[in-house]
Amino acid sequence: MPETDLTDSDFVFCTVCRQSAPGLGPGPGGRPDASCLHCGSLERHRMMALVTPSMVGKSPPDSVVLDIAPTRILSDLLRGQPGRTYASIDFDPAADGRAVDVQASVTELPIRSGTIGFVICSHVLEHVRDDRAAAAELTRILDPGGVALIQVPRRLGVPTDEDPSAGPEERKTRFGQADHVRYYGEDFEDRLEEAGLEVFNTSFSKILPFPLLRLIGAGNDEELWIATTGADPRAFIDTHAATRALARSLMASHAVERELVEARADAIAWQSHYEWLRNRPVVRLASSGKQALKKITSMIDHSPTSSP
Repeated sequence: MPETDLTDSDFVFCTVCRQSAPGLGPGPGGRPDASCLHCGSLERHRMMALVTPSMVGKSPPDSVVLDIAPTRILSDLLRGQPGRTYASIDFDPAADGRAVDVQASVTELPIRSGTIGFVICSHVLEHVRDDRAAAAELTRILDPGGVALIQVPRRLGVPTDEDPSAGPEERKTRFGQADHVRYYGEDFEDRLEEAGLEVFNTSFSKILPFPLLRLIGAGNDEELWIATTGADPRAFIDTHAATRALARSLMASHAVERELVEARADAIAWQSHYEWLRNRPVVRLASSGKQALKKITSMIDHSPTSSP
């Protein structure tokens, strides 16, 4: 796709709240140019707002959408998917002020096997001590036609570095956050496949061209993993659907803006028309005539006159 003038745009468009802003605010840890100034969405949220609807649409009808460690920013989007039941789960929801349907660990999910059509597990596994048990649970609960969207931070060219016994300060240095127990490396796919998952790895830049990534403020090119148990995981990522979703989101946003602009234009037109009418010579003459009539009327002596 050739570059367009979007690369020269001086605003960022948020696919979550469908509002634009002149830039982005800081993210976790003060990371620059990350969060939407209106709703607080991060790069991954803005990308997932484009890819998850089509993925859910390809999952089995009347199935369950499971949101693990939900974020307020995406939960409304997932909850509103047609023909699907939404459920959220977290091990310690109070830690992040979350409201969830079920409190449980991803390593021991209170869910019947083969019942989940779509599960989102974004930036969760790096917090979990036994991530292999968590991957096995994802395998167990997925419908054979279902799909899991997984995201973790990882470094390429090195193996996974993990140590659940490390203290908070060491974790921040080695794993990026005090509540992380590992930093994934090249073997992340192996861990998922060992649990029985079919895995497809993709990234932001493989889904949208850079000019569009820049438009939505997601130029950091994070990785995504699509995992299934009985289907081809590649079938669940549709780059054309993501582009169409962005186009629809932009059109809906611009339609609202057009309504506001048109309403403002109507108000200005009516105000201008009123001023024009008020200042027409006939109107001014009629107005001055009324004032003169009032003045003349006030000078007339209305007291009764005596007979000659």
